[in-house]
Amino acid sequence: MQMLPPLTASEAVKVQREAAAILRKLTPEKAWDACCKLKLTRCCPIADEMVPMEPGVNFFILALEALGCQTFHSCEGHPVGFYVAFLAPGERLARKIVQTGYFNVDLGKPENTYSISLSDYNVTHIPNGRKMSLRGAASAWMKSLLAEVLR
Repeated sequence: MQMLPPLTASEAVKVQREAAAILRKLTPEKAWDACCKLKLTRCCPIADEMVPMEPGVNFFILALEALGCQTFHSCEGHPVGFYVAFLAPGERLARKIVQTGYFNVDLGKPENTYSISLSDYNVTHIPNGRKMSLRGAASAWMKSLLAEVLR
């Protein structure tokens, strides 16, 4: 898996603050929808250039960045494969994500590399099922995972 070089400490703090500042303005129930309207770009590790993010991953990219992670691959899922891959400071966050619900967390290589994917693949068979799950997950993240960071 091709990855971006790790951020310097000052770059990581800047990214974390910027992401938290955006998320602080949102209400949990509308966070995912509000982030879908943003025009986020991130550096693609394969092309080594800035590329626009798909709207459905925006909230989770910002949330992971606010939590001190560096994202490097994502897909909002067409037809079913929503995922975000990221480098985290340790497994503690991965465990918290699983406890919050909605997502499976897979361990990757190198060490401290993870990816989240929707845990209920059946949501794709329900009209707007994926959107409803992602809205619910964003709300749950705002209320639990991000509560301390967004104070």
